[in-house]
Amino acid sequence: MSAGAQLELPFGAGEESPEALRARVCARSRELVAAARAKWPERRIPEPRVEFGLRGRAAGDACPSTGVTRYNGDLLVRYGDVFVDRIVPHEVAHIVTWAVFGRVKPHGREWRAVMAFFGADPSVTHDFETVPARRVRRFRYRCSCSTQHLLVKRAHLRIRRGTAEYRCRRCGELLIQVEG
Repeated sequence: MSAGAQLELPFGAGEESPEALRARVCARSRELVAAARAKWPERRIPEPRVEFGLRGRAAGDACPSTGVTRYNGDLLVRYGDVFVDRIVPHEVAHIVTWAVFGRVKPHGREWRAVMAFFGADPSVTHDFETVPARRVRRFRYRCSCSTQHLLVKRAHLRIRRGTAEYRCRRCGELLIQVEG
């Protein structure tokens, strides 16, 4: 696939219920951990705790120290089998790598070796089409030179609380909120 190309929806995606897909993710996680335990019986490899609250552009996330894997439920429903085949091994490999090799580079040679053992593609990023989880609200401000400034909510709240001042880079005047 060329750089920048988005993955097309596979045929049949979206036919399985979200609950069934979540169950498949959990089952696949257990299968991968069982295989890793058979290969490295001397290591204590924990069963990952699986969560589905991840949003935005990330497909998955693993925290090896706590044994938690989080997945993007929206992308799971949208991409189904492709998600289970690519993302679940990626995240479980982080948990297994930590248990077997200790603290190493997240996508280093040890992690790639675990991915090869799983028979999975060791890609670091996915090519799923995503949409941002939230839209960032901007607040309109102006200065004496009539330049319009758009501030994010955090800056806006700092001004409202009186804990920060923002000035125009062009004229140096304090920014004043434009109502509406």
